[in-house]
Amino acid sequence: MLENAADPDILRQSLQTHRALLSAAYAEGARPDIGKVTSLDVRLDALLDRWNELDDADQRDLARVVQYVVRVPDDIDDVHRRDGLDDDEDQVEQLVTRLHDRVG
Repeated sequence: MLENAADPDILRQSLQTHRALLSAAYAEGARPDIGKVTSLDVRLDALLDRWNELDDADQRDLARVVQYVVRVPDDIDDVHRRDGLDDDEDQVEQLVTRLHDRVG
């Protein structure tokens, strides 16, 4: 678990670090889906921009999903499997749906 995980700036930095790690792995011959990691980071970054508009439960959910996405390895190996970010994408989709349902 990330220290100060409820701080959106730290969460944002962890996303940047994760993207850099996967980009470096790609440069070394691994085949993570760089397009997908970038897409996930952009979507999560947009949600982090709304941090102060979210209630405590939504902030916890967002922090949990960011922590899941940046964890290597998680349920599927993000670095060596081309489908490694599919589970991360599912987590983000579920979060977006929950937030949309609460607001919409």
